[in-house]
Amino acid sequence: MRLRHILYIPALALAFTINAQQINPITKAVLDGYTQTLKENPKDFETLYQRAAQYYSLSMYDNALADVVRAIDCTPTKEKDYLMREFALLADIDIELKEYSKALSAVDKALDLNPDSYPDLYRKGNILLHLKDGEAAYRTFYSMQRLKSRSQEAYFGMAKARLLTGQKGEAEALMKEALNADPTNPVSFCRIGDLYREMGDNRQAAANYLSAFALGSSSDRPLQSMIRIAADDFQSMADAIEYALSRSDNQIPLLFLKGNIANHTGNYPQAYEAFSSLLKIPAGQAPTVYAAMAEACLALDKTDEANANISTALEKENSVESLILRSRISRAAGHPADALLSATKALEGDPGNAEALVQTALANIDLKNYPDALKALNETVLSDPENPLPLMLRAHINDQWLGNPKAAVADRNRVSSFPTEKFPETAFKALAKARNGKRIDADEIIGNALKNSPSKDDCYWAAVYYAQTGNLEEAKQWRDRAVSLGFSNLYLLNSNTTPGLNLKPLSHL
Repeated sequence: MRLRHILYIPALALAFTINAQQINPITKAVLDGYTQTLKENPKDFETLYQRAAQYYSLSMYDNALADVVRAIDCTPTKEKDYLMREFALLADIDIELKEYSKALSAVDKALDLNPDSYPDLYRKGNILLHLKDGEAAYRTFYSMQRLKSRSQEAYFGMAKARLLTGQKGEAEALMKEALNADPTNPVSFCRIGDLYREMGDNRQAAANYLSAFALGSSSDRPLQSMIRIAADDFQSMADAIEYALSRSDNQIPLLFLKGNIANHTGNYPQAYEAFSSLLKIPAGQAPTVYAAMAEACLALDKTDEANANISTALEKENSVESLILRSRISRAAGHPADALLSATKALEGDPGNAEALVQTALANIDLKNYPDALKALNETVLSDPENPLPLMLRAHINDQWLGNPKAAVADRNRVSSFPTEKFPETAFKALAKARNGKRIDADEIIGNALKNSPSKDDCYWAAVYYAQTGNLEEAKQWRDRAVSLGFSNLYLLNSNTTPGLNLKPLSHL
């Protein structure tokens, strides 16, 4: 479930750990086969290694560790190739467990068996970076060059090591060498961008990510990197795109990129400006552009303009995503029946779509059709059980309108048990606790989450929490702080009516 498309704010993924119940049937059959083989021969080191590798791929690191340690114990010393692979896997597991000293010991044992193993040298160099041993890391990466004289991995590794030792000039020189080794590869520019990010130079990082994007790679890595920069420092990303616009005859992809990054990072005035420019160009009048413009307009509380743009988008292409957006716009404009119609059409195109189901529920709440709203939320919870939003909405309906407080308490208990330290999920968790009578615990959750440089979105969600729990002065302070940090979603600030998750208590302040 992408909360951004429901509450119109950038989403933060819910963290969860893979467990046995989430393993697909084919993988489970493979694991069962390994287990059966090991019952017959518990010292089968090859099968132990293979099962460890399978567990590792599933992020089941404790299981993988147990198997690979047993595999090493059972492997004859003459089986050097297997021992090398086992020690390398042990190092990888230790890295995931953040046991870097143990990982270093494991990879050294692999290198004792083959000092010229390029992958193990690279693995060792990165472990040493984790251990903040810049000089040893530099020597390790440097030794890779005798195996591959123009190794990009070696150049970038040496550059990272020099950054650790404060030698920025030498790091930049090594970055240039790395680029010269493969100047048309977008990954080269992404790696350079990553290093400039480590240096704190967002402008150079943005320029390199944009170069990677311009090379036409099918990978979304440069785009995701640009979004990450823009989330912290939109101006650096915008400046890089503006510079590219000033030097390019083809404005369309750059304007589209700027607008979408602005939308994704909550910089809606800039998104509106970019899409306005794009829609003045006939070749830029695509359905995706009209839909993106509608999204920006909704955030800026321009509901009539949002509706006009989404209507045009749907005339050009009748997509499920655009129908969901029109449902949101119709609700914002005070037309819940139209919102319900659009959400229903979206479900016809994609039965079970979680976003469409939540919009169906919200429209039914506005229409006071609470049983129908509950039905849609029940389906959403079944398909997306780790998402707090439908649980909170379902609890609200049961508590406020259907006279079922026990069900409401149960749903809020589920939400309050979710392991998360990020917003907006933290706000849901705290609200769930507060509404179940644990206000002291709830305040502590929010307070701890806000200790370290909260973002504009974090501040908005803090304001929602305090507004909904009756601390209006505190809510106003966090709302004002969100705005001062650049929070520009006027719909959420002024008009949002999502039950129990809005700033309406502050409307008189």
